[in-house]
Amino acid sequence: MTTLRGVVVLVLAVAAAACVEAAQAEATLAEEKANLRAMNLVAETTQARDGRMLSWDEACYETLKTRTSCENLDEVLSAVDFTSYETVDPYPEEQGYVTEIDETQNCYVEFVNPEARESDTETIRYNLLTLSPSEATSQNTSGTVYLTHVTPCGACSTLEDLALYLNVTDLTSPVRQCAALHVLGIISPERAKTMVLNCLENVGFTQPSCRYIWYYNTRSTLNECASVCLAYSSAPNNDPVKNFYDVNYCAPYRAFWNPLGCKNKIQRAPDASPDNACKDFQYENGEYRLNSCLQCDECRSGPIFQKVAGRTRRDSGIASQIARPDSVEIDHDYGFACAV
Repeated sequence: MTTLRGVVVLVLAVAAAACVEAAQAEATLAEEKANLRAMNLVAETTQARDGRMLSWDEACYETLKTRTSCENLDEVLSAVDFTSYETVDPYPEEQGYVTEIDETQNCYVEFVNPEARESDTETIRYNLLTLSPSEATSQNTSGTVYLTHVTPCGACSTLEDLALYLNVTDLTSPVRQCAALHVLGIISPERAKTMVLNCLENVGFTQPSCRYIWYYNTRSTLNECASVCLAYSSAPNNDPVKNFYDVNYCAPYRAFWNPLGCKNKIQRAPDASPDNACKDFQYENGEYRLNSCLQCDECRSGPIFQKVAGRTRRDSGIASQIARPDSVEIDHDYGFACAV
């Protein structure tokens, strides 16, 4: 009985600490946003198609976040098998799965009422389209189709959530604080789920489906990578040289040589053979090598997240806290009146 009481006390202490950390993270995020607004430096500038520099001020972010409306999100969710997102976890129970992500296609925005972009109040309606570059060119007869990220559309591909990705330069820290709330699942799984989702909403994720894939992703990473991520919690994201105690979770699985290696694969085109879920540079020595925690997350949680979420920072051409050699450049000028 004494041992059980001690375990309960420990769990409650950890849960309380997680709640405090989450509250501190929310306060810090709010303070950072307030400081940016005060300095009129909400985000960096981006290059427009005609060579102008677009200054994305607070009005532009508010336009993206509050005045845009995706008309076909249900179709997008159906395409990535995420229509029952409130109840169905998309992650398989066992590692060793193949995820289909057709990297020959990209996600495009097509405005339904493009004239609304010149208005200060009218809702700007649009559809998300998964197309090949040639298909997008053929469809863009009226100049209302815009590339919003490479790889197919998903739950986080909306312009509403793009506003968050553009406005908050580091999502890793606040999302990590939200993920800490999963520990409450030991006491009450439903309570933990509610708190994590509320925390993600406070971070700024607008679409419920986007919040849910982040919820499932963080839970998967907790289940698969908790111990290694705790050990590497203060390590730099990019760790150029593998030390003897590091585990290359991204390197291909080998029963004897690398038993903790990556079993998951991605099929990157309809006629392609599935290959390792990670890229070579993510585990080979060099400036882009990931630390062991991020490797574990990339292999064991990354493929499903990439497919279902659609939008990621790297696929949207937005700088992240992780150095990569395969970044893309995307101009997020959608012709809004505020971007002048």
